[in-house]
Amino acid sequence: MERQQNKKDMDKKIMTFSPRPYPSLPIFQGMGKGKVIEK
Repeated sequence: MERQQNKKDMDKKIMTFSPRPYPSLPIFQGMGKGKVIEK
C-alpha cells in the first residue's frame, strides 16, 4: 500500500515537473487521452 502511494506521488511530481522529456513512458502516453495508465 505504502509503495503504491509513493509511486503515485512520484508520478505526480514527474508530471508536474515536465512530461515533455518522457514521451515514451506509458503514463505520459496516456496523458493526451486524458487518462493515466497504471501498471
